[in-house]
Amino acid sequence: MKKKRYIMQDTAITTYTAPVVLVEEYNRQIQEFGFKDKQEVLTYLAVGLCNERNGIKNSWIVRGILSRVSVERPPVLRIFPRTYMGIQIRGEYKDKILSLSDFGYLSNLMNAVMEAFLAAGRTEKRRLRKEMHARFVPDVPGSEWLQTYISNTQYDKLFEMAIHGGMSITGMVRSAIGLVLAAEYVLPDACPVPYEVQEAIQGRLRIEGFTTHRFSREVQFRMYVGNDGVRDGIYRLIQRYQIPGTSEFLRRVLLFLLESKSIGFRYIPEESDFSESDYFDDNEMYYNERLSRKDFVRSIYQ
Repeated sequence: MKKKRYIMQDTAITTYTAPVVLVEEYNRQIQEFGFKDKQEVLTYLAVGLCNERNGIKNSWIVRGILSRVSVERPPVLRIFPRTYMGIQIRGEYKDKILSLSDFGYLSNLMNAVMEAFLAAGRTEKRRLRKEMHARFVPDVPGSEWLQTYISNTQYDKLFEMAIHGGMSITGMVRSAIGLVLAAEYVLPDACPVPYEVQEAIQGRLRIEGFTTHRFSREVQFRMYVGNDGVRDGIYRLIQRYQIPGTSEFLRRVLLFLLESKSIGFRYIPEESDFSESDYFDDNEMYYNERLSRKDFVRSIYQ
C-alpha cells in the first residue's frame, strides 16, 4: 500500500492533490487578479495561518480570508476528479507550514486555503495582491539592466517589428521606453506624444499585478538602460504605478509594443478642410481610415 503524504513530512519540493474544478477556477483567478504564480497565494495564506496561531497579527485582509479556513473539507468535493499540483516550501516558510500538523495531509491544508481564497470577494483579492506585491516595488534605483523572459513567438514578432523599423530589438525597446517616459512627462524636453499612444501606454502601466502568465520562459531578453535620466525615470514610474519590479516594467513595455498595431489613430480635421456651409462639432472625433490602418511601429520609428 502506498504511503500517504503527511504535512509534517520534511520536504521542500512536493506535490498535493486538489479537485480539478477548484484548480481550474483558482488558476483563472490567479491570472485575472495579477498574482505572480499559482503557489504564491497558497504559501502566503498558509504562513499567515501559522502566524495567527502563534499570536502574530496578520493584516485585516489576511485575517478576513483566513476566517473562512476550515480543517474539514466539504464532503461534496470528494466526488470530483482530482489533479496533482506542485509546490516549493523553503526556509522559514517551510518550518511554519510544516507546523500546521492538525490538517494531517498537505493536500488538506492547500485545499483549505484555496477554498478560502476562492470564497473571498473581488475587493479582498485585489487588496491581498497589493499587500503581497508591495515588497517587489523597489524603493531606490538599483541595477542598470532590465531583463525578462519571452516566448519564441513574441521574440519573432519583435524581431520583425525591429527590422521593419530599421533597428535592433534592443534599440526598438529602448525607444519604446523613451516613448513611455515622454508620455508620462518624466523626461524633460520630450517631444509630444499622440493622445492615442498615451492612452495605450497608460493602459499597460495600470495593469494590476504581474503579467508573467502572458509570457513563456523560452527566450531571455536583457538590455542596458544606463545610469542616467532614463533609469531614474523608470523607477519614478514604478513608484507612481506601484509596478512590482523592473522586470515587470519591461514586460509591460513589451506588451505595449506587441499590441501597438491595434491602436486606432484618431484624426481631427482642420477648420480649413471644411467649407463655410459644412457643420463641424469640435467635440466630435473623426477617424481617418488610412491612419487607423497604419502600422504603429512604422508610424513612430520611420
